[in-house]
Amino acid sequence: MKKHKPYEQNIISFIGQGNYTQINPLHGSVSIYAKTLKKFELELS
Repeated sequence: MKKHKPYEQNIISFIGQGNYTQINPLHGSVSIYAKTLKKFELELS
């Protein structure tokens, strides 16, 4: 069984906060990661 990353779900928005990114999912709780929006963009594209 493949383990999904917490942010591989239905995302409403990504909000950049300096060197951190807040992820707002459709369901569940908000998560904050120590990654920039640019790093997420590169990883998810």
